[in-house]
Amino acid sequence: MNRILSFASKLNFMKKHILVNLFASPVKPAQRIDQIDILRGFALLGILLVNVFGFHASFYHFGEFYQGLENPLQLAIYKGMVSLGSDKFIFLFSILFGYGFWMLSEKFAKHEKDFAAFYTRRMLSLCLIGILHITLLWAGDILFLYGILGLFLLVLRKMNTRFLFVIALLSYFFTAWFLLFKNLVPFLPDPLSTTSNILMDEVVKIYSGGGYFDILLFRLNEYITFRNINLFYYAPKIFSLFIFGYVCGRQDLLNTINNQQPKFRFITFVFLLAGLFISLNIEFILLFLSNPDSKVFAAAYIAIYEFGNGLLGFGYLLLILIISQTKTGYKILSPFKYAGRMALTNYLMQSVIFTTLFYGYGFGFFGNTNPSTFVVWALLVFIFQLVLSKMWLSKFRYGPMEFVWRRMTYGNWLQK
Repeated sequence: MNRILSFASKLNFMKKHILVNLFASPVKPAQRIDQIDILRGFALLGILLVNVFGFHASFYHFGEFYQGLENPLQLAIYKGMVSLGSDKFIFLFSILFGYGFWMLSEKFAKHEKDFAAFYTRRMLSLCLIGILHITLLWAGDILFLYGILGLFLLVLRKMNTRFLFVIALLSYFFTAWFLLFKNLVPFLPDPLSTTSNILMDEVVKIYSGGGYFDILLFRLNEYITFRNINLFYYAPKIFSLFIFGYVCGRQDLLNTINNQQPKFRFITFVFLLAGLFISLNIEFILLFLSNPDSKVFAAAYIAIYEFGNGLLGFGYLLLILIISQTKTGYKILSPFKYAGRMALTNYLMQSVIFTTLFYGYGFGFFGNTNPSTFVVWALLVFIFQLVLSKMWLSKFRYGPMEFVWRRMTYGNWLQK
């Protein structure tokens, strides 16, 4: 009798652990949705084309750094890239992050406790990678913020879809609400302001000629100085996009778009056209709608700016999905999926390459390069990453940093 009970106990133990490993094992490449990987790779390109301006400037004087360009062509390139890319590709990348959360939660649908523990480890691991990225490479990191906000998404995952949508909408326009009613909360800092006595000449001197330790200290000071913008401007917006992505997964939006092509072609056209008009004419729209001396001007600016970002960002998403449904379009876009599958590796590699190019401990090009030049560099680096990603994935299941992140998340499971 004791042997029977012992055998039954072992059987239950094995059953439990087999189920855990089945639902917690990493997704195989064959199971991936190519469209999501293509979108992620496309977003990575867009982020690089915007971030390259950040690598070549300081957050202390970002606008001043480029608005002072004397060459009209260089100034036009800067304004064009900011208008068409700034915050739009983070929009897309954040939506995909939320969609990825939904995919993982579906995988663990029958094992909620296992999912909570798994995803907590996953986000804490991402936070650690983000901290190292900030400390060792660049103050413009998004990984740490993604890791923190991912934990909040875990808490909200069981809420009603309509309630989640309302939270996401309010959170997306949080800064506009904040500026509109800031007199009611005077104890909170202005989310769009920073306090620093560092002059631009000093910024250029340190980043272009300083040693690694000098730049490290300066970078940490820069990140701390911009804590209010990260906390009160970027965090609510990114969190709202996580929720939107998660809700898109719940509503099976990917299949809906693929199955209703004519309808979504029209929606894509409208979103892109409206988003481009707003993004390229925001000052004109504001002057038409509001007096610059009005108390609501700043709130109106942010609201219209974010509305344009949303239209253009979602327009980009729909455009890639629709193009990738055609044979020719898929053939053209398919290389992006390799970069998308190694998004973490490629994102960090971009920081390594461009901080080495621009900072004093590398080639020291900071402050001495035109926007047209480093936009070309960014495109060349991304092409290199496409080729490298395809070669790597032909021999390995995961990118180098993806492997490290999975080891931190799954522990020994990857070895089985």
